[in-house]
Amino acid sequence: MNQTISGAIAIIFALLIWGINKKRKAFNSFIFKSEIVTSAVLPIQEQKKVNFTTKPNTNEFKPPANSKEKISLINKLNKLINSNPKERLKAIEISEKWNDSAVIPILRRGLKDSDRRVVIRAAKCIQKYKSHSLNKHKNQKVSKPLNVFLMR
Repeated sequence: MNQTISGAIAIIFALLIWGINKKRKAFNSFIFKSEIVTSAVLPIQEQKKVNFTTKPNTNEFKPPANSKEKISLINKLNKLINSNPKERLKAIEISEKWNDSAVIPILRRGLKDSDRRVVIRAAKCIQKYKSHSLNKHKNQKVSKPLNVFLMR
């Protein structure tokens, strides 16, 4: 009897939590769609105000100056690598420009990606971090395993 009641309560809680998550996801997708609409409308309005005598803004990457900026950049890269293929490629490009060992996990995720462009770019970027360890092991002598000496 007690097992039946506790099982029923567990099922009710599971359905309740599932319903709340479903409602939250629907609300988030509504907010996301409204952001897409506003972002599509804003550039059209800004194009009317463009002054052709000025240079367009160049998006040059500047490495983070302190640890707080470094953490925020890593969080931004993690969000980019979790989204669509264009943004994953953008995350790999930013990682390439940064030249810091903190981006190695992001580059490893890029190696496992489904988009070919991301994989190729991540492989090129991660090569500069692998090259240092390869140079150390080239000149080492290969010794026999220890158990060979015990056999004699």
